[in-house]
Amino acid sequence: MTVITGQSGVGKSTLLNALDISLNLETNQISKALGRGKHTTRHVELMNLYDGYVADTPGFSSLELEMEPIKREHIMILMNMLLIVSLEDVCMIVNLIVLLKRLLMKERFLKNVMNII
Repeated sequence: MTVITGQSGVGKSTLLNALDISLNLETNQISKALGRGKHTTRHVELMNLYDGYVADTPGFSSLELEMEPIKREHIMILMNMLLIVSLEDVCMIVNLIVLLKRLLMKERFLKNVMNII
């Protein structure tokens, strides 16, 4: 399975449409103000493409990663766990991560508003 991910409006769905014109995924025009596409994809969509699966995901505005080096044996454990999870579960997990990120952004926004008041 391949997951297409990246910032909002960079053309993830447009790229997939170019790879398979029958997909007809919703896209938007380039924003003159931003100079890039607009946020269009709102949920993870799993598609059967070229004898495999591709997940088109909603974009993000920023990405913050605080990671420690991963040992090879930990990667193997994670890979085995992923084999147990169904494709539908993977989509649900990604959607939950997007939802949690939105809730965190709302919480930060509300804290900032409360600090101003």
